[in-house]
Amino acid sequence: NPNLGPVHNNPLQQQIQPFATMKFTNTLQLLATMAIVACNGAQASDDTSNVSSGVVVGDVIDINNFANPKYANYQYQTYHSETSSGTESCCDNVVFINVGTAMGVTSYQLLSQKIVEEDPNQSTVAIMIDNNAGFLKIVKTSSVDYIHLTNLISSDITGILPECCLSQPKNGYLLGGHSAGGQAAVDAISELAGPGPHDEEFEFTVAGYLGLSSYDVAKNPTDINVPSMSWDFDMMTCFVGPNHSGIPAYEGSETDNRILYEVHLEGLETASGMHCAFTDDGCFTALVCGLNADQRPWIHQAVGESVNKLFTHVVGQPSFSKSDMELSSTGLPTTLYVNADPAPSLDFAEAVQGLRTAQA
Repeated sequence: NPNLGPVHNNPLQQQIQPFATMKFTNTLQLLATMAIVACNGAQASDDTSNVSSGVVVGDVIDINNFANPKYANYQYQTYHSETSSGTESCCDNVVFINVGTAMGVTSYQLLSQKIVEEDPNQSTVAIMIDNNAGFLKIVKTSSVDYIHLTNLISSDITGILPECCLSQPKNGYLLGGHSAGGQAAVDAISELAGPGPHDEEFEFTVAGYLGLSSYDVAKNPTDINVPSMSWDFDMMTCFVGPNHSGIPAYEGSETDNRILYEVHLEGLETASGMHCAFTDDGCFTALVCGLNADQRPWIHQAVGESVNKLFTHVVGQPSFSKSDMELSSTGLPTTLYVNADPAPSLDFAEAVQGLRTAQA
């Protein structure tokens, strides 16, 4: 497919957009955005030596839309099992994860590895996507570009991964994202539930939604009418509070088809950096958001396990129970909410106070 562009392995350059070009409703929102940029602005690396030898990592692929200014430029990178290559089951499930603000597709290699490895059938493909790639392109919230990019990849999945995706995935595509990239996924899915402001629509089977501390979900009306699974924290992390991420995503999902993992951070000295724990290297600057290296391995494994359970017990199934989604991965105390369970109650002030208490 000529639209998918050439292989291009340049490291993602640090992206800093002048804040004067962005709109903020108050000083706190400005500070929050500055913190997220600093938190997510880690320099990407093309080195894949830290990925298990059993996982096949694709090249970073550019999709250039210079001829069509309606769309941004994109990047993506694929991960799949080496042992199941060439079999019909290699590509039963595909997971898209859109990067966070100022991040690149190579910043989530260890998470992608665990999504592949935690599937005992070795049938899951992870695809990291960037719906606004390039120098000074830090904003990842466009639902139009999210839909357009995933349509381009899905339409040529057998050509992109001929050794793994021998056909379209039988269980469909899970639409996910981290931080601002998760907001793009939420907004794109919410537009499916009713008339949206754009003429874009998905051209493939949507398996569900995966939110990794998506932000800012509370900004727009949320209506997630597919299986929904969110990961979040019980206090503010890197200026992202659960009342603007996991909680509104859970509340905006169908009450018989939703899951929320809320990680408790009380007493954790590195609580402020946990928003970036889904990445390989965490926050760009410890001065703003703190460190979290000791927590990232279990978070990656737990997310991978939860994705496998979602495809096994929820996607395409008439119903599921809370026990179906309980995890064996150990780490910080985590509360599981499903279906009719009411969302955790936490307002902005409580989220801030919780972080201050944790760091005291």
